[in-house]
Amino acid sequence: MLEIFVIGPETTQQFSVPLLEAKTLRLGRSSHCEIPVPWDRAISRIHAEVTLSHGYVLIRKLDAAQNQLVFKNKETSSVNLQVDEEFKVGQTTFRLGSTSDSTTDVPRDSAVNEYTFAPGELRSVPFVQTQGRSLELLATIPQLMRESRNDPEFAAAMVKLLLEAIPRCFAAAVVVFDNVREQEDLAAIPEPSLMRWNSRDEGSSQFRPSRRLMATALRTKQSVLHIWDSSAEQAAFTNLGNLDWAFCSPLVDESSRGWCLYLSGAFDSLRPTSMKTELQEPMRFTELMAQFVGATRSVRMLQQTQTRMSSFFPPAVVKTITNENADAMLQPRTSKITVLFCDLRGFSRKMEQSDGDLPAFLLKVSAALSAMVRCIMQHGGVIADFQGDSVLSFWGWPQATDDGPLHACCAAMDIRKQFAAGQADESHSLHGLTIGIGIGHGIGIAGQIGPPEQSKVGVFGAVVNQASRLQGMTKMFRTPILLDDATAAVIRERGHLNNLRCRRVARVRPRGMETAVTISQLLWPEGTDRELSNLQLELHERAVDMFISGQWAEAEEIFGTHLAQDEPNSVLRDMIALGNKVPPNPWDGVVTLRPE
Repeated sequence: MLEIFVIGPETTQQFSVPLLEAKTLRLGRSSHCEIPVPWDRAISRIHAEVTLSHGYVLIRKLDAAQNQLVFKNKETSSVNLQVDEEFKVGQTTFRLGSTSDSTTDVPRDSAVNEYTFAPGELRSVPFVQTQGRSLELLATIPQLMRESRNDPEFAAAMVKLLLEAIPRCFAAAVVVFDNVREQEDLAAIPEPSLMRWNSRDEGSSQFRPSRRLMATALRTKQSVLHIWDSSAEQAAFTNLGNLDWAFCSPLVDESSRGWCLYLSGAFDSLRPTSMKTELQEPMRFTELMAQFVGATRSVRMLQQTQTRMSSFFPPAVVKTITNENADAMLQPRTSKITVLFCDLRGFSRKMEQSDGDLPAFLLKVSAALSAMVRCIMQHGGVIADFQGDSVLSFWGWPQATDDGPLHACCAAMDIRKQFAAGQADESHSLHGLTIGIGIGHGIGIAGQIGPPEQSKVGVFGAVVNQASRLQGMTKMFRTPILLDDATAAVIRERGHLNNLRCRRVARVRPRGMETAVTISQLLWPEGTDRELSNLQLELHERAVDMFISGQWAEAEEIFGTHLAQDEPNSVLRDMIALGNKVPPNPWDGVVTLRPE
């Protein structure tokens, strides 16, 4: 296999990157590059591209990069590199090497002694040589992690720490595998996805740990020691000669799966009688470091996960799904779910009108979505998705609750209040924006939904379509919030606990559906500006009953006399007027909605 070996001016600035056929790697100072060289200011953030194609390696400098590649003492913008050839940029050398002509593993018939150490087996080994220095070095790991911008930088820092802690270690590496399979065949053991190494020999430019040794340690989740005779003809464990032993300790934490620490070195000129015992103290320190690194990475990844989740989930939900049984909590399951779908009104038209100043309009939309999310999360809702100018959220997961409709309605009223405040103030970020909200309650599936490549926490089921349709009906019935019958039933029973009321608007049959549904309007308490009084609410309910039963003349009398300025009744009043106060025959009390 071909690899690019990167050799910087410092001994800690050495690593190798495997090349894959027809895959282009970026070389530059940026941490996003596959070949990152952050220490050399002569190298641009993205300086060159490295491509392996049909056995040839082409390095091409990008036009935006300032400094040329130096190959055989001549400046050039591209290089066709062969094995053992190198080029330079600034103070950094890039050499093409091959692992095919120097095996990285001891053959099966070599004189190698293998020792495995179960977890805790080395715990009783005393620190005689390092004494208090061991704890002092371990204590630096969290700081190294904070200072490292990415895993490659952290791995390089860990290698330096290993060499500092274990003087008898000649070379050290931090290696990461994406997948270690069960096969014993060397060809089946994958190449590592990340390797950072260093040695005490400043002139050394290549180092290759034993893949078989590392694979054994990762598969068994145990530390593994190999000791061999460096004078044996076929015992070249690495392409650094005169080494006697190699030791690998895996990181067993789930957050660091595939990570391992690898050390290799030589005994003094006089080989100890008990070579295994001689290496137990450095092995114990390496195991401790592996445990410390794994625990530290777990904490950091948990913090990162909680930070990401806090953008979508309320604190109580984050705490629930980041505990020890998080995987089980994330599994999709069927339960009673309340869904809130909130959409900006007239989004497409406003975007077209703002074509000359899209950045300003984007800021307004961002402010609108932010206001929706804040209100939803303050009432314990989970953000499932953003769909352009709308937010899909739900209650009832990861923990079941009977109060989902109450929480969703409180969130909807807070959203309505936020946007109402924006209408009264021209300087407000929400000025000129209005919303429509649909809330549905019923059986759905919530949890981690979607293909493995792009799964996310979401909600699925007819209740989602119900909420979306209700949101769409808010335009027709000229009201910001509509509820399905299941949600309205909870508000009628317990809405007074949160100063909430509701009233039926109509029985409707949405387009594409055969089943009729009763829709209701969510209302603020009596006495709120421009809201119906309780008496008007009773009259309205009586008129709706008359409309459904076919008593259109009587319904029109109530609508026209007591509720003439009530906009949500306009659809029923228009139907009554169009039918000259006589319902069609047959009449089932249901308003069939037509496409807009």
